[in-house]
Amino acid sequence: MERQRLKSLLLETGEGDPAAIEAALRDPQHRSLTAEEAVVAAGVVWEDRLAELQARHFGMSLDDLENVQAEAVTRVPREQALKYTLMPVRVAEGCLTVAMADPEDAVAADAVRYASGLAVTRAVATRSGIQRAIQQHYGNGGTSALQAMLQKLLAHDTVETIAFQPSLEDHPQDRAEEVEPETIIRLVGALMVEALRMRASDLHLEPHADRMRVRYRIDGRLQTVAELPARLHAACLARLKQISGMDVHERRQPQEGQSSVKIGDAGFSMAVSTLPTHHGEKIVLRVQDSRKIRVDLDALGLLPRDVDNLGHMLESSQGLLLVTGPAGSGRSSTLYSAFEHCNRPEVNLVSVESPVETVLAGVTQVAVEPEIGLNFPSALQAALRQDPDVLMISELPDRMTAELALDAAQTGHLVMSIVHGNDTVSVLTRLVKMGLPSHQVAASVSGVLAQRLVRRLCPACRTEAPAPLAAVETVSYMGATMPRVTWQSRGCRACDYLGYRGRIAVFELLTMTDRVRDLIYQERSHREVRAAARTEGMISLFEDGLEKVELGWTSLEELLRVVVVERPTGRKCGQCGRLMAPEFQVCPYCSDGSNLVCPSCHKALEFDWHTCPFCRF
Repeated sequence: MERQRLKSLLLETGEGDPAAIEAALRDPQHRSLTAEEAVVAAGVVWEDRLAELQARHFGMSLDDLENVQAEAVTRVPREQALKYTLMPVRVAEGCLTVAMADPEDAVAADAVRYASGLAVTRAVATRSGIQRAIQQHYGNGGTSALQAMLQKLLAHDTVETIAFQPSLEDHPQDRAEEVEPETIIRLVGALMVEALRMRASDLHLEPHADRMRVRYRIDGRLQTVAELPARLHAACLARLKQISGMDVHERRQPQEGQSSVKIGDAGFSMAVSTLPTHHGEKIVLRVQDSRKIRVDLDALGLLPRDVDNLGHMLESSQGLLLVTGPAGSGRSSTLYSAFEHCNRPEVNLVSVESPVETVLAGVTQVAVEPEIGLNFPSALQAALRQDPDVLMISELPDRMTAELALDAAQTGHLVMSIVHGNDTVSVLTRLVKMGLPSHQVAASVSGVLAQRLVRRLCPACRTEAPAPLAAVETVSYMGATMPRVTWQSRGCRACDYLGYRGRIAVFELLTMTDRVRDLIYQERSHREVRAAARTEGMISLFEDGLEKVELGWTSLEELLRVVVVERPTGRKCGQCGRLMAPEFQVCPYCSDGSNLVCPSCHKALEFDWHTCPFCRF
C-alpha cells in the first residue's frame, strides 16, 4: 500500500497520532520497509489491527491462514509466494483465494493468475502470518520431502493406485499387510521426518468426511500442515499400525504401540495410539525425545532465587518435593532434572515409574506392571527395602502410594513426585482431602513446585514493543507491576517465521515455612494458606512470568494465554483501591477501615453493623 494512502487510512479510522504516523513513514531507518512494516515497527498500530482495517477498507475477507489447502499450495510456486508476500489458501469452483499482505498489488494478483491458470480472489492477512504460512506449507529454503511428496500426489491423480485394492472382505484395509505400496511408505516416512524437522512434539492424522487432516503440535500449539484426500487415510493408518506393532485388522478398539525414526545419528521413539471416531480411526504419534527430558536446572527457566531454594531442598537428606501442573506443562522434565541433580556415585537413587520415560545411567529404575501385580505400592515397598537415599515416584495415583511417600520422607529419604493440581497450595490441600493426616503432610512436604510452559520469543528477531492495552489492563487489575519493557518477535528464518522458538517454564515455588506448616496442620482454607505463603516470599506463576516478559524470554500475550488469571473477588478498598476478601473488615494492604461501604447503596458502614440502615440490605 502506498505510504500516502496508508496514512490517509489510519487518519480516517482514528488509528494513531498523526505526528507519530508521519514520523514512522519518514524515519530513515524505515526506508527499506514497506509502509505497513514502517507503522507497525514504530508501534503506531498493531499488525493484526492494520490487516483488519485494510480488509474493511477494500471490502475483502480477513484470512487467519488456519485452513490452507494442499492443492492451493501446489498452484503457486514458492518463489512467487515469497516475492509478493502472499499465500494461496483454497481452490473452489475454479477460483483460487490468495491471502496478501498488500491487497492493492495488482501485479502480484496477475502473476498468480498466470501461474495457476485460475481466477484469483484476493483476501487480506498479516505479513508475519503469511511468512509463517509459507514456511509451514512450502518448507525451509526449498521444497521439503513432505511437500515434494504432496505435490506429486496432487499433481498426478495416482491416489487410486496407492490405496489398497478391494478384496472380498468388507474393509479393504484389512489386507494392508499383504500390500506395501512404496509411495505410502515414503509418504508416512516423510510425515514423521517433517514432524521432527519442525520440532513437533506430536503428529495427528485425523479423518474427516472429505479429507484427512495432518497437524503437528509445535511449541504446544497445533498447526495444520496438510490436508490429504480422504481415500489416503486407510493406507496411511495401516502402514503406521504395522510399524508400531499394532493389529492392522482391529478397527473398533483403541490401540497403543511404539515406533522409531532415525535421522542421521539421532534416534527418536514415538508412542503411537489410535482412537475410533465417526469417520474412522484417528492416530496420534507422540515424540519421546530423552534429550528434552534431561536438562540442567538452570536450563528449565528457573530464576536465580528459585534455583537456590530448589537446590537447597535437593541437598537435604529427607523431605518430599512435589511437582504439579496440568498435562503437557513439563512436569516430567522438571522431575527428571531434579532427580538427575542428585545423581552422584555416593548416592543410591531408585525410581518407580509408569512407564520409564528415559534411561538414566547409575540409577535403579523400576517400571510398574499392574497386570502382574507390580503396582505402585508394592514396587515402592520393595524399593524402600533396598535403602535408597533418593526416591523418585512418577506419580501418586492413590492414597496408599501417597502414604508410603510421606512415610519415606519422614524416615530419612529424599522423595520427589508429581501430583495433579493447579497451583502449589492446592496440592497440599488435596493431600489432606485424600484422607492423609494433616500433621503428616505438614511435617513431610519440604516444597511444592507448580509450573506452566510458555513459548520462548525468538532471540534472532525479538524487538521491544508496546504491550496491547487489554493486556496492560489485565495486569493492572491484578494489582501486579507492569514490566518496564515488553517484547515481540516478527518472525524470521531462524524460528520458521513463527516468532517463537522452543518453550520455557514459569514457576511458583512454595517453600514450607513454620507458618505454612501450622496452617496446614490446622487444615485452614486454601486462601489463608496461600496468603501466608505469599507473605513468606512466594512468587506466583503470573508474577514469575512477568519477570520473564521483562527479560525478553516471552511475550505478555503468550503469558496471558497460558497462565489462567483468575479475577479476584471481593470489594475494593476505598483508600488504596485494592481488592480484599468480602469478610474482611479492615484492608490488609493499607490497614484502612473507612472502606466499609454497603454494596447496594454505597453508604459508609460501621465495623459492627450487620445490616445497612439506609437501604436495609
